[in-house]
Amino acid sequence: MRVLPKVEPLAKKPLRGKAIALCVLVVCVVFSAGALAVTMSSRAEHPTQPPSSQSEPESGEPETLPVIAPTAPPPTTRDIAALEGKKLVALTFDDGPHPTLTPQLLDFLQEQDVRVTFFILGCNAVNLPDIPRRAAAEGHQVCNHTYYHKDLTKVTAERLTKEIEDTAALIEELTGSRPTAMRPPFGAQNSAVQAVLDTPLILWSVDPYDWSTRNADKTYQRIMEGAHDGAILLLHDYYPETIEAAKRIIPALKAQGYTFVTVDELLAARGEAGPGEVVRQRL
Repeated sequence: MRVLPKVEPLAKKPLRGKAIALCVLVVCVVFSAGALAVTMSSRAEHPTQPPSSQSEPESGEPETLPVIAPTAPPPTTRDIAALEGKKLVALTFDDGPHPTLTPQLLDFLQEQDVRVTFFILGCNAVNLPDIPRRAAAEGHQVCNHTYYHKDLTKVTAERLTKEIEDTAALIEELTGSRPTAMRPPFGAQNSAVQAVLDTPLILWSVDPYDWSTRNADKTYQRIMEGAHDGAILLLHDYYPETIEAAKRIIPALKAQGYTFVTVDELLAARGEAGPGEVVRQRL
């Protein structure tokens, strides 16, 4: 057993140093635990899905996507003259692609031989590049819905341009074609938004609020009640209930004599739109 020196001051100094070191260690442990709790809480508040709550990198820069060659050239547009005299409707889907729901929807559209328009988010497409590539290869129109789903009327001019251009560049990289239409998140637009566009600004004439109700029956009913010749129908391929409703809507509208077209086809058949022009329908 070690015997401490009898001179007490010399014995107290090492003990004081050890006590100080112990206190510092305790503070560090408590601080680290607190930081971990904050980090976990922050992650819980910012899930990667759904797209409206998609968090963006701290730098504000989109993720870098490896260069991927498109699997097929853009499909040719159907004979527009053949659409004359027909009841046309453009079915559109926002906020995708979703990793499982959008492929399910594409399978059904292929079975039904129906073309639609997808307004995709860059923050989702960059992680699921094969889905928009497939959509384009199967004849669907793939368009711009911005990168991070921001209200474009509330951002700086620089951010406004970046949201649109980064997404357009991504779509062109994935599909081989620059998007020919753009839809602003929430439908929020003004003269500043219109001024930076090199495509028409596409809104809608029928909104069933599927993103709010999450109810297939209500979505189906509202679409069927609002559908008309030249309508642009708004849905979101991000909710199971919407996909369920779409599988009922498409056969039902077909039975009423409607022909499904992309937004580009609707404009080609009923009247083209210029850059920044707001389009809700084409009667």
